[in-house]
Amino acid sequence: MKPEELKSFIQFMKKNDLTELEVRGPNLHLKLKKKGSKIESELPEEENLIKVTSPLIGTFYRAPSPTSPPFVEVGKEVREGDTVCIVEAMKVMNEIKSEKAGRIKKILAENGKIVEYGQLLFLIEPKGV
Repeated sequence: MKPEELKSFIQFMKKNDLTELEVRGPNLHLKLKKKGSKIESELPEEENLIKVTSPLIGTFYRAPSPTSPPFVEVGKEVREGDTVCIVEAMKVMNEIKSEKAGRIKKILAENGKIVEYGQLLFLIEPKGV
């Protein structure tokens, strides 16, 4: 890769607060890391909570559009299958749904910021706990 080709990667990293970039070839393997992406390990153990994680790398959105209200707020009840957020990847809006019913306990991702595969997005208190 030529130095001038790296400029777009560097700008992308600065814009999205990324600290590490790994690129491989010939079919390309790209690995990005964000500051503070180890959110899950910093949380106190709360074994009874349902963890909603990102199934892909992309931009986290709490609402369907900038003028719409968020899908969920802390304290809101959700049912199994309810959309809790969107992760945009390659111009595709991927709805992330709750796998269980419960109450939103914590929102751990920041709206409009990049999330990693497996990053913890929400903690949900199961219904009946």
